[in-house]
Amino acid sequence: MSTNVTMESAVEFADSTRGRYIISQALTKAIEVMEKVPSPHRERSNIADMKALQVAFPMFQDIQDAIDEKQRELFGDQND
Repeated sequence: MSTNVTMESAVEFADSTRGRYIISQALTKAIEVMEKVPSPHRERSNIADMKALQVAFPMFQDIQDAIDEKQRELFGDQND
């Protein structure tokens, strides 16, 4: 996307397959980082809201889960 983004073009992009993937990836990565913040500074309600949004934007996590499952099939559980 160009640097001259309009609200209309941003909404159109967010509704595309790539846009939904990017939103999904952003949610997943943000949750991972935010869950590492120690209490009492962890923003639990924001994390919960982001996890709720992942229901609408599951693509990145679904792909990561499939990759992880395939790697376990091929190489076994690396945590053993």
